Amino acid sequence: MHRKYPRTLQHDRIKDHNYTNAASKRYNEKRVSLNEERIAMIGVPYREAIGALMYLSVRTRPDISILVCILAKHVQGSRKVHWEAVNRIMRYLKGTKEEGLILHKTLNKNDIKASLFADADLGTDPDDRHSRTGVVCQLGRSTIWWKLENKLL
Repeated sequence: MHRKYPRTLQHDRIKDHNYTNAASKRYNEKRVSLNEERIAMIGVPYREAIGALMYLSVRTRPDISILVCILAKHVQGSRKVHWEAVNRIMRYLKGTKEEGLILHKTLNKNDIKASLFADADLGTDPDDRHSRTGVVCQLGRSTIWWKLENKLL
């Protein structure tokens, strides 16, 4: 399942949607105003891409879940930088098709060892200053539980 789904993300509307707009090309300034940038994002399948990435991050790819959650906050007012981040995640998924949550068969009961990994950061999100914590529990080589959480300090 986890190997097929990233291929289905390459749907025509999402796959190679080019972010082009004649209005943004006319300006030689480094930064296009916020309203013009949002207008340029009309027709870009940002919401569909975020939905597909959320499904994937919940099912088999927890490695992208924090990024997807951050990008999901901008569904209403997405900008070019957010769409570029979505495309970067898509390229990452394309390059890591063999990664994901996989249950491995254990042949020897001595190989069954419980491991718990945790990580945290302290208010590093510049948008909302939330802290994030993550925990992964493995039994042998198989991930059996994971959790990511945002906390307001």
